[in-house]
Amino acid sequence: SHLYKYVSDRSFLFPMGAAMSRRVFFAVLAFAFSASIIAQIHAGDMPPDVKRNFKRLISSEDPAQRAEGVKLLSNADDSKAFSYLRKIIQNERLLEKKKGADTEEVIKSVFEVMKGFKDPKVISKVCRQMVREKDLNIRVEYVKTVWEYDDDEAFEAVLKMLRDPAWEVRITIARLLGETFNKKGLEKAKEAIELLIKWLPKETDGRTQNHVVAALYYLTGKDFGYDHKAWGEWWENAKHDYGKKEEEGMVD
Repeated sequence: SHLYKYVSDRSFLFPMGAAMSRRVFFAVLAFAFSASIIAQIHAGDMPPDVKRNFKRLISSEDPAQRAEGVKLLSNADDSKAFSYLRKIIQNERLLEKKKGADTEEVIKSVFEVMKGFKDPKVISKVCRQMVREKDLNIRVEYVKTVWEYDDDEAFEAVLKMLRDPAWEVRITIARLLGETFNKKGLEKAKEAIELLIKWLPKETDGRTQNHVVAALYYLTGKDFGYDHKAWGEWWENAKHDYGKKEEEGMVD
């Protein structure tokens, strides 16, 4: 809105800015963001026909079309794709804030492409962006994406996000940790159990605390409720044999 006011107040410098409506102004601005992304895609980043389709789709007012355009970035190098995807997130947030546009489908596609990254250096960049991200909803999506990587640094990065002040982030991590045995293996499941037990008495949000207890139940088949001491005593005796019994870590 400050940019719109700036242009409007200086109509003698920007005659078109004074005449256009706020809605049209931000549509033009959003298109400019899309154009800046397209301009940065070099010839070697994706095949020419793919680039043409990307240019057409990502500039569309239809979110379904933009979402399809985002998926084409899976053809690009991980590092380049991540740079473009971050710009697309900025653009979609602009459209949502200034035009009330529906951006959910596009954002979903952005993170689906990110989940396909394999380059460890790019995965490290995604982890760092997850920590720095200011937008709560986007930060939650980063957490869910980083969790999908088969990468030790990514696993530890998600665990560190338990320090996040937003309960929405912490509750997301609690839900994810309940899947550790099946998705990450025995050793990481043990690490998750120890962390959940330590986290239980420190968590101040009741909803998140419920999910911490649920995650412990999914991982162990045991139910000590909110009794941190009981969980600790049980784990001290059980951790060496954890995973040897079929019922442990297999709760649906």
